[in-house]
Amino acid sequence: MIREVILFMCLVTVHGYNFCSTNNSIAAFKRPTYEFSLNILYRVAEQEDYHFAYSPISTWLQLVSLALGARGETSSELQNVTRYIKNKCFQRKYFQENHRLRKNLVALTEKSSFVVVHKLVGVKRKYINLINTCRISKVLPVNFDEPERAATLTNGLIERNTRGVIKQGVYVDDFENKLLFLTDNGYFKSNWLHPFDPLFTSEETFYSERNEDVGKVRMMSQLNYFRIAKIPKINAEVLELPFNTRRKMSMLIALPIDGAIGDLLYAFKGVTLRTIFNLNRRRKELVLVKLPRFRIDTELSNLAELLNDMGLQKIFYPELSDFGGISNTKLFVSLIAQQTRVEVTEEGARAMYNSPDFLVKGNQTRKFEANRPFAFFIVDKVTEIILFAGMYSNAAVY
Repeated sequence: MIREVILFMCLVTVHGYNFCSTNNSIAAFKRPTYEFSLNILYRVAEQEDYHFAYSPISTWLQLVSLALGARGETSSELQNVTRYIKNKCFQRKYFQENHRLRKNLVALTEKSSFVVVHKLVGVKRKYINLINTCRISKVLPVNFDEPERAATLTNGLIERNTRGVIKQGVYVDDFENKLLFLTDNGYFKSNWLHPFDPLFTSEETFYSERNEDVGKVRMMSQLNYFRIAKIPKINAEVLELPFNTRRKMSMLIALPIDGAIGDLLYAFKGVTLRTIFNLNRRRKELVLVKLPRFRIDTELSNLAELLNDMGLQKIFYPELSDFGGISNTKLFVSLIAQQTRVEVTEEGARAMYNSPDFLVKGNQTRKFEANRPFAFFIVDKVTEIILFAGMYSNAAVY
């Protein structure tokens, strides 16, 4: 079984590069992770009725972690879906880059990652070493024959490692009739480079894509210089809101110009994040931004069905799976689940304005008002990885 919440970069896929460098390793996995992210995001969006938060890179890396211990056709199937390539030099370079990324995420996240294994399962040392090399997970042996005690122990470590943010990352039944699972628990809360002043937050109407009143939201507002562009290929206007980190991280807000929100993720397959960033490289514009405060909690317990639809089948059947690189004990995946929280508020640094007069729209001011369904992508601009993504469609005062 795999249980996951938030998991960050660990491994690299390599296609057509002979010169081992950090830049080449980053370039190698950009397309595989992006395509996987969009494929599963599209499926999650349909299932969650276009209101959700999700970490696609977490699922990708969990699958790659499994692939490290897979053999035969199971390995081939995982590789076809994740498109990772076993190149130790590129992996090492990417491990280093991953570690730098994680250090820069400290101010934004709390997380805890374990490979939880039954004490009776002989996990191979080589696999343990590979997992430890990632520097984002630890092997945790517990007695699955005492599920309540095992859950208490695991949750205690999760709560301690996330400074009390996550109190229950696993459940008693996660240990029943199982031998091994992966858990990664965490949350993301925005920390803006240009924070919103709470003074300008007010309750406003949120509309459906058919312009129907669907409820109230607490709408944050600010006037500042941002990168913004209309992108015809996805029929949307995209605003970039940078975070206050040492890393080039941003939230992209994609607001459909017309048409259904459900078409947006499918349209993204026709572009890359680099395309969006290039369009946004023009000089910053003075923009009046209106964005709802929100917190989205999404629990997905049937990711196995979505991944099966993407081509993963053998890992879910004991008679077909082969994880001989993990253990000589027969293992298979019975559950893939993820719990994700993304919170967007005004918080971050000091307020930038002292008077509501600054929010008066002038002739040279562009307006970006997210008062109808939109998509968001939290991305690392160096690796072009989608750390978190989701859609906001259901109005709620937060």
